[in-house]
Amino acid sequence: RCDGQLSPVYWWTGNSSTFHNAGTLRKSVGSSTDFRDYLDNTGTVEVRSGIFRLMGGASLADGRIKCLVSGAGQYGTIELGSAPPAGGLSVVLDGGYIPVVGDTFQLVSYDSPGTGFASVTVPSIGNWETMSGASSLSVRVVPPPSSGNGVRLENVVMTPGDPTHAPKVSGSVSGGPPGGSLVLQASSDLGIDDPWEDIAVIALDASGSATFGPVEDVGGVGAARCFFRLPSP
Repeated sequence: RCDGQLSPVYWWTGNSSTFHNAGTLRKSVGSSTDFRDYLDNTGTVEVRSGIFRLMGGASLADGRIKCLVSGAGQYGTIELGSAPPAGGLSVVLDGGYIPVVGDTFQLVSYDSPGTGFASVTVPSIGNWETMSGASSLSVRVVPPPSSGNGVRLENVVMTPGDPTHAPKVSGSVSGGPPGGSLVLQASSDLGIDDPWEDIAVIALDASGSATFGPVEDVGGVGAARCFFRLPSP
């Protein structure tokens, strides 16, 4: 739980040794920690925040690395050094954080990519892409493949206005583009004589959903605009 260097044997003898981890080796706070012993990992190395550097080499094929993401720019990173990526990598959302399309996290760096991780597990919220390069691995949230317009406008509640006050609308949206936005429109007659008018832009989370309102239908002052829609994005 600290910045600095971690290696009991190194500190006392000046020589590195082997640290066998069959449980959970966790970096939980601080900006940077250097691990100077050789790490034989058959358990889990968990990096909750900051940078965890493996300075003495490592055997990773039979274990797992877990990196936590708690916000844009707030996530755990591990530097493997001479140890090529191997075993499993898990990306876990923390602290209620919900990512949006475009969020990118460089989680692992290394001197050589080797054969790469045997498996990469990403959060169930959002559509994720793994990007492995010559010296680092990153994940990012991307839009899902197009599968038609499955947008749903639900639970709409309208608070009527009066000749001087605009009515207000609230509700929920699902099935939209993850991390994108949709325009809420209103009309008094489904656009026959009263054209559809934009009244709000609804920002969606990584699952393509949102709860909105109450928002004012300014154009509905003195009018009974009780029809609402979300045009296809």
